[in-house]
Amino acid sequence: VMFLYKAWHKTMQGDNLWNHIARHMKGRTAPQIKNRFLRITQSENDITLDNMKNFPNDPNNPSTYNYNNAHVFSLTIFPKSSTTIMDITTKLQHEVRFLVAGTPKELFLLPCKYTAVRCTHMGMEQNKFTYDPDRPADQFMTYVKLTYANSMKKAKIVDAGFHY
Repeated sequence: VMFLYKAWHKTMQGDNLWNHIARHMKGRTAPQIKNRFLRITQSENDITLDNMKNFPNDPNNPSTYNYNNAHVFSLTIFPKSSTTIMDITTKLQHEVRFLVAGTPKELFLLPCKYTAVRCTHMGMEQNKFTYDPDRPADQFMTYVKLTYANSMKKAKIVDAGFHY
C-alpha cells in the first residue's frame, strides 16, 4: 500500500486514490486499505502513514524506509503471437497489465483487477514485455529484475552498481 500511496497520493485524492490502490491489491477493498493504512497504531514498526509522518528522519523505521525507497512502474505483457496483425479489441484481450512495485530489498508483481476496464497507471513509467513461449522459462523474471533495477537507478533510489 505504501508503494502505491507514494506513487499516486499527489495526483489522486479521496476515494479515487483508495479505489485505484485497491484495484491492485487482491482480496482487498478500498475501505479496508484506507482504514488499515490511516490507522493510529501503538507499534512504530507497523507500516502506516502515521508512522511515516512520526519518524520522517529514521531510515530504519519500516514506514519511512518503504516510503523513501518505494518505486513503481507499469508493465504490460503481450504474448508473442499477439504482435501479429489483429484488431485492437482482440489485442487488448491478450494483454496482461501489472504494477511492479517495491524497494531495493524486495519487489512485487501486482496484477490489475477488473481487467475489462483498462487500468491507466497514470504518471508512471510504462514498460512492455513480449512473452515468447519458445524462449527459456526464466525470461520474464530476468526482464523484471533488470528493468526494475535500471528503473530504480534512473530514479536515483540506488547507485549505478545495484543489481538483483
